[in-house]
Amino acid sequence: MAKARGILWLFVLAAFVVTPFIFDFRYPLSILRKGERLVNIDLAQLKKMQAANDIQLIDVREPVELEEAGRIPGATNIPLGDVEEAFLMDSETFFKTYNIKKPKKSDANIVFTCRSGVRSLRAVKIVEELGYKPLNFKDGYLGWANQEL
Repeated sequence: MAKARGILWLFVLAAFVVTPFIFDFRYPLSILRKGERLVNIDLAQLKKMQAANDIQLIDVREPVELEEAGRIPGATNIPLGDVEEAFLMDSETFFKTYNIKKPKKSDANIVFTCRSGVRSLRAVKIVEELGYKPLNFKDGYLGWANQEL
């Protein structure tokens, strides 16, 4: 009996050690549903897209956050609360509002970012519902800023 209990505890401990490598707990599990498209990119992938000038980077933080912390070069600010309305705008209104061309639904280079990757994932889900196929920079501005150190 004691041996079986010891083996059970070993399995429980192993589960706690292995689980963080399987799941990224920064993202609420309610967002991750079976069969959904979810594409996260890391810092290396973001830099590769920037180097190729093949990126439409949208930062969903509030403007005050960008002023206080900084921004990733080339990012356009569309706060999370405005994302759905922005992507429902016609192209002309979008350009007048954000000073960039409105992404097309067929574009494969739309990338959302925020502070740490959580709000940008929400933005991804919002625009996916509108027919877009965006990417999420999972490290966010914190990941970008830390690589600069």
